[in-house]
Amino acid sequence: FETMANRISGSQVGVIVSLIGYMVLVVRHKAFVIALPLIGVGVLSLWAGLRFTVYAVPVAAISAMYLFHVITTMISDKKSIYVVAMSILTASMLYPNITHIIGYKVPTVLNKAEVNDLVKLDKMADSKDYTLTWWDYGYPVWWYSDTNTIIDGAKHTKDNFIISTIMQTTSSDL
Repeated sequence: FETMANRISGSQVGVIVSLIGYMVLVVRHKAFVIALPLIGVGVLSLWAGLRFTVYAVPVAAISAMYLFHVITTMISDKKSIYVVAMSILTASMLYPNITHIIGYKVPTVLNKAEVNDLVKLDKMADSKDYTLTWWDYGYPVWWYSDTNTIIDGAKHTKDNFIISTIMQTTSSDL
């Protein structure tokens, strides 16, 4: 739940605020019930994989901002107080996301030794040759070795099955 909440709203508190905001939004504007499937797909990410959280993000953001709007208009009619309160509440929702981004240190896909190996492959192989690799590595293998790949970040077809079969066997007879 924590990871899902972090990916949708930045924190567990943020996702709860967003859900409350969504309920207020639907009560006041019934048409927003159409966004319920997007929230459902976001929650489905708990079982189906975190890649589905992105569907709930826009609805969560709109819902949280609507809740903040309702709260700030209840506090005061003055525009200056409204702007300050909205800014503080919005910043409080964004803070966990910003701190996450600042601390997010992802290593490169390939290390220096692997790149050197692919450069050596480039010198040995012809540009019409194929290198069999999983799709995650398709682009860098193509770039550094100047060989073709069957699957990469854009090509996902029945060839994924062929490559996974080859990668999981000890037989050289495939």
